[in-house]
Amino acid sequence: MPATVDILRPDQPKRVLIVASNPADSTVTGWPVGFWWAELTHPWWEFTEHGYDVEIASPDGGALRGDSWSDPRDDSGYSAHDVLSLGFIDLPAHAAVVETTTPLSEVAVDAFDAVLLVGGQGPVHLRRQRRGPRGPDRLPRSRQGHSGHMPRHRGPADRPVPGRQP
Repeated sequence: MPATVDILRPDQPKRVLIVASNPADSTVTGWPVGFWWAELTHPWWEFTEHGYDVEIASPDGGALRGDSWSDPRDDSGYSAHDVLSLGFIDLPAHAAVVETTTPLSEVAVDAFDAVLLVGGQGPVHLRRQRRGPRGPDRLPRSRQGHSGHMPRHRGPADRPVPGRQP
């Protein structure tokens, strides 16, 4: 297993927090939705293969559910090519990682070197249900940028991007 070791602090690996959505129901279809498997498994694999300490958290903690189309075993065949996610799902030790996520209320975000927000349909629907002064999932706005959590302002000095609607 290759790893990138910080030669100045080999005993203190870089830490990455991956935030994924708790299960939700689509406000449009009523179907169960969740995170996108490839957006969790591929970065998790890269980070752990390079020696990073990775923790997965979710707004409420506990078990997560992937969007069905992102599951390589789904009858639709939409993600059948995603062998990395398939291996992650099928190996009990890896699958357990999404069964016991830490609630965001128990996470010290500043203790991590990086935060990755996983996409899927679940974040979009949870965002609609949990709008608040600091945004969904209680992350500072400066750390939101994916999964339907786009910052309000773009570009220097909060100017809109030319040619785009605000």
